[in-house]
Amino acid sequence: MRNRLPEGVASAVQLAIAEALSGGPLPAAVRIDSETLFIDDQATTAGSGYISPSIIPEFGARSTGEPARCPL
Repeated sequence: MRNRLPEGVASAVQLAIAEALSGGPLPAAVRIDSETLFIDDQATTAGSGYISPSIIPEFGARSTGEPARCPL
């Protein structure tokens, strides 16, 4: 999983996100740095710089949030 996940993110996920962003009302770009995918947007107003103009989605085998078994 550790070896295949970066490959999948770099190919299928990056392309799907880039395609979805291309038709949006605000300019944004997708980039990969090492094993991390970033969604960079342009600020609509000037800020203090405290909040980064990038979103870092996290992917992994344990990120589904679904229980494997109902607790009741």
